[in-house]
Amino acid sequence: MPKYLFYGSYTPEGYQGLVQEGGSKRIEAAKQALGSVGGSLEAFYFSFGEKDFYIIVDLPNNVTTTAVTLAGNLSGTFSIHGVPLLTAEELNQAVATMLAEVSKLGYLINLDSDLRLNKPQLDINIDRERASGLGLSVSEIGSTLETLLGGRAVTNFKQGTKQYDVIVQMKPSARATPDIIRNIYVQGSGGLVQLANAITVEKTVAPKELNHYNRLRSATITASLVPGANLGKALDDLDAIARDQLPSNIKREYAGQSLEYKTSSSALYFMFLLAIVFIYLVLAAQFESFVHPFTILLSVPLAVFGALLTLFIFGQSLNIYSQIGLIMLIGLVTKNSILIVEFANQQRARGLDLIEAVIEAATIRLRPILMTSFATIFGILPIAIGLGAGAESRRPLGLVVVGGMLFSTFLTLVIVPVVYTMLARVTKGRAPSEIGSENIEATIAVEKQPV
Repeated sequence: MPKYLFYGSYTPEGYQGLVQEGGSKRIEAAKQALGSVGGSLEAFYFSFGEKDFYIIVDLPNNVTTTAVTLAGNLSGTFSIHGVPLLTAEELNQAVATMLAEVSKLGYLINLDSDLRLNKPQLDINIDRERASGLGLSVSEIGSTLETLLGGRAVTNFKQGTKQYDVIVQMKPSARATPDIIRNIYVQGSGGLVQLANAITVEKTVAPKELNHYNRLRSATITASLVPGANLGKALDDLDAIARDQLPSNIKREYAGQSLEYKTSSSALYFMFLLAIVFIYLVLAAQFESFVHPFTILLSVPLAVFGALLTLFIFGQSLNIYSQIGLIMLIGLVTKNSILIVEFANQQRARGLDLIEAVIEAATIRLRPILMTSFATIFGILPIAIGLGAGAESRRPLGLVVVGGMLFSTFLTLVIVPVVYTMLARVTKGRAPSEIGSENIEATIAVEKQPV
């Protein structure tokens, strides 16, 4: 039957009951629950220092782990979930499959794994039914092999001021080959029984060390990217390989730089969405409308498209720096749309027709839009070119900002007026009295100044 590892945490009440009454009741409850589905308990471990435990069980092939509920009769409960307990050979087969498939990608080099089955060992398999028929128990066989092969201190004697251990063990010459294990005799209920009648010995290999991750046997695969390769694409390809080639009971986790990339990427995507929502709410409060912010934020997808296109043209990846640049673009490109929409609203408030107000706004605001946009572009251009120490890491940020600003600036002058003309029909232009007398007086004063 396949082995499974169950682990979980106690609630404070259940943990307190375990400390007070000991683990015997919990173990008996586990045995009873497993016995109802034809399973057996192999090992039960718990820690008084931490509120956790883990159990190794044998389950029949037709029983799923979700069908087993290990409920005890102590006060409180504990939650568990089970995963298959892999052998070193199964784990090594999974690693070999991954390495073989990853090597076909071409852009991952220096493939390596910390799992190596290079330690010779002997596996002794006991035929329990046959041993029981010969009057042998597993513990008797184990203790006999431990004593004769490994040695056991049975007593000691003193000679003068020194004390010596008396160790029972076979001579080195008598235990030099694996074949002698089958020739060892063990005392059974009917007399001496040769172990060859109850056991089989197999020569195998095992890892010198077997690492664990979250208490599960694990192997770490490492690789290096060729220059110009994308870490995000590499992780996506590795996920696809693991999903298609590995058994369903093999779990995978990220570590090191890959884990940092996944964590930071998810956080930055959330920040990107949060920035858009925040700017929308601020604009809605400023314009006292839920329609105009949509017109203004239309420049954001234009800028993002231009930024991604620039990264593709220059062969850069979407990494942490380029993602920061995308968040910067949200504030930079909405400025152009705000200039057009705000001035168009002012012109409509003065009584101009919608089309006339949009044309005048786009015409008058053209110069400040170009001035501020090109000032930003030329300010970021040294980063995009890649000058100075550490420029390779900062270059994607500069390319995103420069490409997004260039692309959005020119399209904003065309698309934003068109969209404003369509959406502004459902809004009403404010009357001049709503703008404020101070604003009107300031505007008139400016208009009266000679050119």
